[in-house]
Amino acid sequence: MEIDRALIDKILFYLRDHPAPQSARTWDAFAKSIGDEKKLLAHMRYLEEHRLIVSGITGDMVNSGITNLTARGVDHITPGGGLSAELGVITIKIHDDCLVRIAEFISQNASERDMWPVQ
Repeated sequence: MEIDRALIDKILFYLRDHPAPQSARTWDAFAKSIGDEKKLLAHMRYLEEHRLIVSGITGDMVNSGITNLTARGVDHITPGGGLSAELGVITIKIHDDCLVRIAEFISQNASERDMWPVQ
């Protein structure tokens, strides 16, 4: 399957704007606007595998009553990454002696041709 980023965005933003439960009529209108039901379902399965949505797919049918974004899906479309970005921060402490050793290693192993041009 070739990934259609525009379709992925349409699905995610649609589900953001239409949280579960949705009426079957609302879902059907969205699905018809996409035009290719097989492609829509394939992309929804893909998004579910990445835990961005609960697809509500059983067989070739969508249960629009449970189709929804997950917290991970919300964070994916939120500028800055939402809570995932805040909660996923990792702090690494490097002691002064390690910095000295790194600097020595770089200066011993770098030659003029390896250095990036300074602008």
